[in-house]
Amino acid sequence: MKTILPLIILCFGLLHVVYSQTLTGRIYDENRKPIAYANVLLIARQDSTFVQGVIADSVGRYTLMQHPALANLFMRVACIGYKTKDLDLRRANVDEIVLQENLQEIDEAVVVAQRKPMSMGAHGELLFNIRNTPLGKETNSLELIKKLPGIMGQGEQIKSFMGGEVVVYINNRKIRSLDELKRLQPQDIQTVEINTNTQAEYGATTGSVIRIVTKRRRDEWFLLLDSRLRQNHYFSHDNALTVGIQHKRVYASGMLEYSDYRRIDIQELLFEHRDNTDLWSYRGVVNGLSRSVKELNAMCDVEFELSPTAALGIKYDGAFENSAERQATPFQQSHNGVEIDNLIGKNDEKATSNRHYFNAYCQWRPTGKIKGELYLDYIKAAGKAKQTVNDGNLPDTEIDRRNNNELFAALLKSEFILSERIGFVGGVEHTSVNVYTDTHYSTPLIGNTDARNTEQKVSGFVKLEYTGEAGLSGYLGLRDEFVWSTYNDKLKLPNNQRIKDNVILPSLGLAWRHASFSHSLSYGLRLVRPSFTILNGSTAYLNQFFYQESNPRLKSQYNHRIQYQFQYKNFNLASQYQLIRDAIQMELFEAEGGRKGIKSTFSNIPINSSLQIMGSYTHTIGLYTLSASLGGMQNWVNVSIQEKQKVVTQPFVYIQLDNDFAFSKHFGFDCDFVYVSKATEGFMKVKPSYVLNARLYFSFYDNALQLSLRCRDIL
Repeated sequence: MKTILPLIILCFGLLHVVYSQTLTGRIYDENRKPIAYANVLLIARQDSTFVQGVIADSVGRYTLMQHPALANLFMRVACIGYKTKDLDLRRANVDEIVLQENLQEIDEAVVVAQRKPMSMGAHGELLFNIRNTPLGKETNSLELIKKLPGIMGQGEQIKSFMGGEVVVYINNRKIRSLDELKRLQPQDIQTVEINTNTQAEYGATTGSVIRIVTKRRRDEWFLLLDSRLRQNHYFSHDNALTVGIQHKRVYASGMLEYSDYRRIDIQELLFEHRDNTDLWSYRGVVNGLSRSVKELNAMCDVEFELSPTAALGIKYDGAFENSAERQATPFQQSHNGVEIDNLIGKNDEKATSNRHYFNAYCQWRPTGKIKGELYLDYIKAAGKAKQTVNDGNLPDTEIDRRNNNELFAALLKSEFILSERIGFVGGVEHTSVNVYTDTHYSTPLIGNTDARNTEQKVSGFVKLEYTGEAGLSGYLGLRDEFVWSTYNDKLKLPNNQRIKDNVILPSLGLAWRHASFSHSLSYGLRLVRPSFTILNGSTAYLNQFFYQESNPRLKSQYNHRIQYQFQYKNFNLASQYQLIRDAIQMELFEAEGGRKGIKSTFSNIPINSSLQIMGSYTHTIGLYTLSASLGGMQNWVNVSIQEKQKVVTQPFVYIQLDNDFAFSKHFGFDCDFVYVSKATEGFMKVKPSYVLNARLYFSFYDNALQLSLRCRDIL
């Protein structure tokens, strides 16, 4: 740490003075308005093979590395909705490129040139073209992301089949809440990129990166009203009003959203453990009698184009939430198959929370070969909850919880073109987190908590990228993270911790193409730090027979990942092997104090491993589009029950089928099916699940009005 991070910062500064020849320019439409995110490619004259390419930025600027054989190449500029333009580099002026619109009226339908729906990028990332595809008809962008290969939806959350934290960027800006995806309209998205290869510029805990590029709005102003009505056990609704305006170099928008969400959740829990020859079983069913969440969101966003080479933006996003939940919690305890306890308990909770998020960014391009980015984030969040637990034969347990959290993050990143084939990415990052937790119990069954977690993280990263001839490319990266973390509990002083952690994370990858075949191979070391919810020393109490304690002494988990990807036309195959050291796992013990029950906590397991394979295919035949994904995972997981290690090797299968019928430009039907096989999560066994969803969608007045009728969980 004492040498590597300063060297990263030194190289990062010196490279701002590097100079090399590049091809730079800007792309406009016939009205002299910049065209955002067009594809700019260099193509060989002899056999039309791809040599290199970039995507123009949000104001139509592009930069290509100079090539020694320009006389044997031509430039191709393409963007959906415009005619593709080929330019002779020996004679044409590429500083300003003008594209013509490509709209053909045929029987009142608009036919627009389309690109491949799925392809592999230069370094193994998957690229999806969204415009004029069934994905662009989804109700919101969160639903769209859930339908991409390898992305698994869990309610309002997403996770990657390949594992690790999923991080989402919209136009190069990292989002801090998935609520932003629900507000982004799918028809405003141009491309989506999924990258599961470990790379140095992303945080140590990042497993998958989703990068979304939106199309540029052509309207001078717009008004969007979005209302979603849902009926399951209860009636729910979400209503949002968004107003925006773009005038010359200024873009501004504001959004106000109110949602009232109500439903019933049911979950069955079964725990078993042996004590010599005795078998103890604990079965619980969480019957959600009612769950209500009322939320008010407000957002405003302003972006300025200071000059053709510089832009900045500021954003505020606030959320205010009230929730209430009532649960019946029957619980049975048996010994060698004989029932010894049967409780009819309840669990009621009321909670309020608020979150304020401020973001500012600046992007600049001082020369054609240097690009810089600065991002600042600040989040302030607070909440309180009052929970009442009744076990059936004991007095009520009142639980009061309060939390107050702060985050500040700053990222400075630059990209450099060192030569015609070599690029450099470097940056430094600082993150500061403060988490306050106060938990008070009315009964002496479990101790109270008054704790504070802090974390200071300083990171530096460098990455060299190589783009050669005949589709060969590669990268080599290094990330250095230094973390200071503390845990202080005013009520339990022996639990206090002071930790310094320095980790160096290498990453490398190689990609190559031959005809219609694309391959990529990568290695990376990733880190999984325990979350503050399991570090803060508090206890989650379900009833007198089951509670969960956090562990402030947990260490970080290290994942060594090797990944191979193969792409042929619209078929993609991805495989990954992980060797996991100090794996964070839940652990079971007998309840303390002579009570018959179980306590769970978290601990580090020395070695775990897993193998994942997923195949994805998409194809369109007339009005029908099929997207299919089949994944398999084999885990070798060590779990601890009563301080005894057991190896779990239960395989896991995941199937996703999306069927879309575009009967016309304004009317369609889609049906998606998801199957998740029997699996294990730590010591818990998860039953198979089958989910079938169907949706009818309509659009009117040239997509100004869109209606969708969706049925979820039909099976």
